[in-house]
Amino acid sequence: MGIWTDLWRTQAKGWAFGHVGDEVAIEPYKRYVTVMLRQLRIVNERVGFNRFYGTVEFYGRVPHLSGGPVEFASMTAPGQMRDVRKKDLGNLVIGQRRLLGPVPYVGGDLEIEIGLFAIKSQDLLMPYLELIDDLSTAAGLAFVNVAAPYISAIKKGAAALIQPAGSASLEIGAAVTFAPVRASTYFAARLDSAARDLAKFGLDGNDRLIDDQGHLVTSVPYLVFSVMESAVRDDWHQIPAVSAAYNQLMKAVRDQESLKEIDSYVEHFRRVVLTDPNLLPGHASQVLEQTKQQVDGVTTGTKTSGGGKVPALPPLSELKLTPL
Repeated sequence: MGIWTDLWRTQAKGWAFGHVGDEVAIEPYKRYVTVMLRQLRIVNERVGFNRFYGTVEFYGRVPHLSGGPVEFASMTAPGQMRDVRKKDLGNLVIGQRRLLGPVPYVGGDLEIEIGLFAIKSQDLLMPYLELIDDLSTAAGLAFVNVAAPYISAIKKGAAALIQPAGSASLEIGAAVTFAPVRASTYFAARLDSAARDLAKFGLDGNDRLIDDQGHLVTSVPYLVFSVMESAVRDDWHQIPAVSAAYNQLMKAVRDQESLKEIDSYVEHFRRVVLTDPNLLPGHASQVLEQTKQQVDGVTTGTKTSGGGKVPALPPLSELKLTPL
């Protein structure tokens, strides 16, 4: 799975891992899944290098409408964590970041690797990290067919940085399989889980981890992330293939092409929407029904009202999805 070596996975299993609040089962074919980084803390006492880069690595795999599991990967070095002197670090906290999704949930397991690595500073590391960061930004889009071409390069680049002996240390991380997938907020901390009541851990208003004694966790590294569900995806109208097909249909209507030509664009749009893996089938049906109503209204008006007003379809973003 993913990018980590067996050493990293074994090490992560020895740390405390739990959840804050309830876990809610996510219903297949009715919900979208998103993974969000909520908080990370790195503590200078744990870092093994005098100068280092703090990098956040993520890998996720989930079953998908495309017919098999799809992968997401990213690696980034936030600005305040680049070429840091150990004595200047103190306790560094970074905020929220989208790691995966929203993607249609069709059942099955969600596999995740997420970790904060300290990578030893060396010549040419910054340009290399910037390249992987740029690729991660491109692949971080929620549309799997856009992200797919970048994943292999990100995984190879990240592995080249964290796997050589002595070049990196895993400050805190989690390698976990959610089976089944449940929505909740999860944490991993460099603590002995046997000595703690993980059910009593919580978060403050800034997503900082609070231990079972009610104290902020400040002396060890930790990370907090959420597995979230949503009944609709607000960015659906930005799905590249769907948007392109709708724009073609809009142009055909605006140019007042023949009804036969417009019907051909409607059919093309129908096939694109029904086969795009970024949209749940039930929502694809909603999009098509609303589009059909709009096209019927425009073409009927064109046939009956005569010249004058140029017919037009509404922007795709005005079509609304409702929970399934």
